[in-house]
Amino acid sequence: MNDWPLMSSPIMPIVICLAYVYVVKIWGPQYMKDRPAYYKLKEALLPVDYSNSESALRMLRASYLFYILKFFDLLDTLFFVLRKKFSQITTLHVIHHGLIVVNTWPGARFVFGGHATFFIFLNTFVHTVMYFYYFMGAMGPRYRKFLGWKKHLTTLQITQFVVGLIHCFQLIFIECDFPVAYCWWIGGHQLLFLYLFIKFYKKSYVIQPKISSAPDKNGKNK
Repeated sequence: MNDWPLMSSPIMPIVICLAYVYVVKIWGPQYMKDRPAYYKLKEALLPVDYSNSESALRMLRASYLFYILKFFDLLDTLFFVLRKKFSQITTLHVIHHGLIVVNTWPGARFVFGGHATFFIFLNTFVHTVMYFYYFMGAMGPRYRKFLGWKKHLTTLQITQFVVGLIHCFQLIFIECDFPVAYCWWIGGHQLLFLYLFIKFYKKSYVIQPKISSAPDKNGKNK
């Protein structure tokens, strides 16, 4: 069962549970303190606010910043090239970084805020964890002993796309004043990324470990 997501170690389930407790006991009550209760699910599906209100302009700036940050994400590939880490410039890496800018431009341009806000926060959180992992790896050999959770990082990325797809495609079944066409646009990209990340997960954590542990012709493990 070590090859099954969320089964090889209790670390990720513990992190998820701690995040759950934080959201429902601390962040959630504080967030809802001065807001009306959501009695219906469709009330939580927010349309885009195209007014000049302070909250609308704040979301516009946040969406634009999220879009601009995706250009900075391209730099990590350049660093791989400069360090001759060509093995890390995988098809998944190039497709993911190459499409994400095109993917987020319509959001920042036409549907900033509203229903799309959820994925912005979700993706930002995942990238914060991811770049923290890279940061620890760049601090030198003595910190690399703390990097044994790369598999869990990939699981987190896969979870991101599953949750994002559920959140995205619910507009197909629930009426909301939000462009459904954009949901198909962003949902299609998430399906592609989900497929690529699952393929990467199987190759890196399921197939390769079995090959490495298989005995060679002399009866010894490779």
